[in-house]
Amino acid sequence: MKTISTLLASLILSISVFALDRPSGSLFVQSNDRGNVKVMLDGKLFESRDNTLFIQDVRSGNHDVKVYRQRNSGMYSTYVQNYELVYDGRLNVNRGKQISITIDRFGGVKINEQKNRGDRGYIDQDYNRPYHSDNRSDRYDSDYRDNDFRFSRAISDKELDFVLYSIGKEWFESNKLESARHIIATNYFTSGQVKSLLQLFSFESNRLELAKLAYKMTVDPRNYQCVFNELMFSSSKADLSRYIQVTR
Repeated sequence: MKTISTLLASLILSISVFALDRPSGSLFVQSNDRGNVKVMLDGKLFESRDNTLFIQDVRSGNHDVKVYRQRNSGMYSTYVQNYELVYDGRLNVNRGKQISITIDRFGGVKINEQKNRGDRGYIDQDYNRPYHSDNRSDRYDSDYRDNDFRFSRAISDKELDFVLYSIGKEWFESNKLESARHIIATNYFTSGQVKSLLQLFSFESNRLELAKLAYKMTVDPRNYQCVFNELMFSSSKADLSRYIQVTR
């Protein structure tokens, strides 16, 4: 009986030691253009407040990795932060090793492996405790289309007010349309925000065109019914529906 107890105690100790010494590595991402970075690692979101991100305690093995960098372009880049996908692939993390991903100013990605250096003085996060934003202006939606994950931050309500005010100052609808085209091409929106944007236009043809353009830049396409409601004619709604079916 004493022998069994001793063996059991040894087994428990061995399991405990193994759990503490679980094989793991790390992931380090840096953008050379100083833009913020975000990482989707095995479906978990990690976000940094600057151009570097260090994720520790990543279990050894293969991982699905998507890396996004902040994109500062467009008419309202001072007010709106967009993110573009710069890497989408599968990486193998080895025990005691660090995978470093460097993004150049053109969006090119360089990947190398080195010995794990541990805490490098950067903002670091644990793989088992992903980032969760408590900022209500950060609105995300997953929409799988041919394995593409729609990942963006819609403009905030304050930013939307600025956009609506700027477009509303235009005298001619043709000028409003040109401005709206440019803004839609360089920013992301919620369906409700697209609805508000369409309300600035009187002509049905312009509303339909913008509804089509904005669909790909909408973070919650499942709620796009409210945009349909801004179209007066059933023919326009049918046209938009056909466009969305082809776009998906």
